[in-house]
Amino acid sequence: MSENDGDVAGQRRASWYARAGAHIAELQSQINRMEAAGELSPADAEIAKKARVQLAAAREALTGGWWARVTGAAHDRAMANIHEAEIELLRIMPEEELRWRGVRVLSQCILHLHPNDLGLKRLGNELQQGYAPLSLFHLHSELVRCRVRTA
Repeated sequence: MSENDGDVAGQRRASWYARAGAHIAELQSQINRMEAAGELSPADAEIAKKARVQLAAAREALTGGWWARVTGAAHDRAMANIHEAEIELLRIMPEEELRWRGVRVLSQCILHLHPNDLGLKRLGNELQQGYAPLSLFHLHSELVRCRVRTA
């Protein structure tokens, strides 16, 4: 099963493949929505273009050969491109959506960091207090840190 962007709902595929495909589809939908809404400045459109290239590379990695899948190279390549596309999208995301994205970052961090981790606690506190203290830099750094721990 696929749609216009080429994202696959992994039938007869490994679980990592299905997760990566779903993540690609979600990120692609964000780009599509921002473009359709006309929210992107020319500079942001260039960042979105780069994110599209990264998602295309992730899709290509998912269709890699048998050896790449067995050795984990396909997974590593797909996830590296997915993570970079996600970070690019954080840079151009409308401010009103950053709080929602912060909740997703927090959920990833909760899964992969110790409950007493100071960064995790700070992010959780900022999200509870409201958007004002939440910074794009902090979201970005926590996302990168959580991704490193999950690699």
